[in-house]
Amino acid sequence: MKEKLLFFKKFLQQGRHIGAWVPSSRYLAQAACKSAHLEEAKLVVELGGGTGVLTQEIVRQIPQNCDLVIVERDKEFAQLLKHKFDGSHVWITEAQNMHRYLDEHGFKEVDCFVSGLPFLSLPKKVSEAILEIVENYLAPEGVFIAYSYFPNAYYFFKRFFPEVKVEFVMRNFPPAFIYTCKKK
Repeated sequence: MKEKLLFFKKFLQQGRHIGAWVPSSRYLAQAACKSAHLEEAKLVVELGGGTGVLTQEIVRQIPQNCDLVIVERDKEFAQLLKHKFDGSHVWITEAQNMHRYLDEHGFKEVDCFVSGLPFLSLPKKVSEAILEIVENYLAPEGVFIAYSYFPNAYYFFKRFFPEVKVEFVMRNFPPAFIYTCKKK
């Protein structure tokens, strides 16, 4: 309950960057990770870890030798994530700056990006910059998974990825769309 109140408080303070007033459900997290084939990943990057609902499912599915990077702009969320997911890389930065950290750590190819960022409510240039970085660092067989509460996000992701599949998850509040994007 404490984490849900923190999430709601952050939504009130910075809703444009959060996107929903409650954390994602475990059902949404499970559905998002199902398409990612995380059991084979060597490097997974989560954009916008929040309170860690999606992170928890990622950690459950990745192999032991997989590096997990969590990019979180909010310091309070980042501290929570560091505490909950000790051993993961938690970078306190804006997602459009993650390339600096990826380069600094020698991460050249990402097997999977998973994102709960509200791309449609962020400034257009910011959303585009983030997806350009994702596109540049995504491994040839890699996948970008994003969820959104809006069906028109499909057209935004389609500008960056030739293959975009959509799944609808009712067991979330609000119900959400999962976009699975690939380079080819």
